[in-house]
Amino acid sequence: MKKNNENIIKLSKKELKNLEFEYADLNINWKSMANGIILPDKNLFDFQSEEPHVELLKVIRNPEFFYFTCKYILNVHLSPFQVVILQKMWHHIFPMLIASRGAGKSFLLGIYCLLYSLIHQGRKVVITGAGFRQSKFVFDYMETVWRNAPILRNILYLPGEKRFGSSKDPDKWEFILGHSRVTAIPVGTGDKIRGQRANCVIAEEFSSMVPDIYEKVIAPFAAVNASPVEAARNRAKVEKLKEWNEWSEQQQELYEGSKSVNQSIISGTADYAFLHFGQYFKRYKAIIESRGDKEKLKAISTSKPDNEENENDLPNWKDFCIIRIPYDLLPKDYLNKESVGRSKSVISNLNFLMEYGAVFPEDSDEFFRRSVIESCVTNSPINGYKFSATLFGNPGLRYVYGIDPASESARFSISILEIHPDHRRLVYAWTTNRQEHGVKSREGLVTDNDFYAYCGRKIRSLMKIFPCEHIALDSQGGGVAVLEALHNKKNLEEGEVPIWMLRGDHNLGNGKDNPSDDEFGLHIIEMVNMADAEYTNMANHGLKKDMEDKILLFPYIDTVALGIQFEADNIAEKTGKKVFDTLEDCVWEIEETKKELTSIVHSKTPTGRDNWSTPEIKLPNSKKGRAQKDRYSSLLMANAAARRLSFIVPAVAYKAAGGFVGQKMEKPTGDLYSGPAWFVEEMRKNKGSYGALVQPEAYGV
Repeated sequence: MKKNNENIIKLSKKELKNLEFEYADLNINWKSMANGIILPDKNLFDFQSEEPHVELLKVIRNPEFFYFTCKYILNVHLSPFQVVILQKMWHHIFPMLIASRGAGKSFLLGIYCLLYSLIHQGRKVVITGAGFRQSKFVFDYMETVWRNAPILRNILYLPGEKRFGSSKDPDKWEFILGHSRVTAIPVGTGDKIRGQRANCVIAEEFSSMVPDIYEKVIAPFAAVNASPVEAARNRAKVEKLKEWNEWSEQQQELYEGSKSVNQSIISGTADYAFLHFGQYFKRYKAIIESRGDKEKLKAISTSKPDNEENENDLPNWKDFCIIRIPYDLLPKDYLNKESVGRSKSVISNLNFLMEYGAVFPEDSDEFFRRSVIESCVTNSPINGYKFSATLFGNPGLRYVYGIDPASESARFSISILEIHPDHRRLVYAWTTNRQEHGVKSREGLVTDNDFYAYCGRKIRSLMKIFPCEHIALDSQGGGVAVLEALHNKKNLEEGEVPIWMLRGDHNLGNGKDNPSDDEFGLHIIEMVNMADAEYTNMANHGLKKDMEDKILLFPYIDTVALGIQFEADNIAEKTGKKVFDTLEDCVWEIEETKKELTSIVHSKTPTGRDNWSTPEIKLPNSKKGRAQKDRYSSLLMANAAARRLSFIVPAVAYKAAGGFVGQKMEKPTGDLYSGPAWFVEEMRKNKGSYGALVQPEAYGV
């Protein structure tokens, strides 16, 4: 490499070729540089400086050279679009990051935390999410980079300081980087973390967070300036200079640029526009598009300024930034095209637009509209009721199970409804398949090698904590195998009894004399034929009506319970017990159930028959298939059973009044005759020709 003059560097053909190969992804026209690379007029690095380390620090701290910083300090190679994202986040107080699945949001947030903490020593970063899961993902990436970055570790090593790097407690994870600290916390109700302060607050997977907790607890973390006393003193000096008419616009620009401000970063996958993440997106977008127009900002602001002085409190549109990255704008082969193609064919179009297109659709347009589903979520009390998902039932309540026994390409799914006099609650959901069962079996987490025996054991374990009144089981796709597993004596543990299908004379039975009617055990399984057009029609319209009437309700995401459960899981793992089927798993299964509901399409077959299914997809070898709907199916059956059970009028309990001679009797109370309501009520009123109702009081007994 030869330097012809102060601004041009001449490279040999070999050097140019090496650069072209190394940075092929940048699509630079290297041939145009055959005559030399033109340097900026002002060199960013002064090679003649007596303090070269200071010059190097300037480059490392400069956001324009984050690629250099990440490569040589963090030992991470970034794509150009990732560097641009980091720069945009760095220069804005309220950045919003919305990106496709697989675009690396959590990874970039981890890199950002490391850069922010490294460059701004003495600062505090807080990472939050609805559960601990989201915060942990970001934290895990930080740990991975830390382990593979010897220069970073060497820079931040403090002599005499034993604690550096990461540490993990049940209620928080911390990362020490010199004098900076990154903390990942579970949100809970916000009570335990209320009053914390941070210079940078990151809300990961924002769509899953409770907006009230974010606004009232988490966002205020960043409300206090990084150096509040210094900021107040500087502000007072500025006001004094303005009073003396010694303050210029240039000084104002320098002052604004030098202020140390806190950040609030929102990140996640897109959701429906009417939900809170979509509302924040619209508001951020409107603020940016206002370009500082005060009238537009007043229209956007929730609190209207009552005088000109308060207009300074309107948001500054330059503080806001939206970074939206759909999958098709990512570099070629950044995502595995086969995986994207599979997702595109398996999930509904709207879900694909949200998950991969970073789009906020207004609402779903299928049979079960997402707006209706969300109106049944008890984030705020519905008819006075608010509840969360749970791993334990109430012994005083009734529970109805819906079970879709699919296991191969689909999932074995269980939905449990808690029955109340005027409504029903989806309180528990669980799924598995043969692959997951195989993994658990190999790790020694389950003892049943037979898949359906394992599923039967799961059902029985749930019945011990959710008192089961009725089970609606799909008779197809393994339903018979599940039924057999539940009454197979080899699968019974001490104190358990066989479980059989309903007797034929049951109100929901098949009306036939079944061979198992006289068998000892529980007769609570309704074998459902999901291919029955009349049944599916009734069940789907019933499910839709129950959501519209707020009879079927969904749980809100209880961040407190998730935090408590997380701590319990930590304790269990420390004692050597592997934790699975956690409350967090249950919460996300219910969220997936809601997604499946929105993907259900109502159509007509050529014969005019109603059909409810997911959109058609293309499978390998040009085969056609359908996306999964097992969670929906189990909920559908559970709700259909619960509806019909609620319509069953309890049979009149006939009792004998009186007794044998010499038999000691308790004093009778109430009527001495029980019978059909229409007959009893007529006699009670002593009207008509039926006679009078005999009551013990009339005879002095």
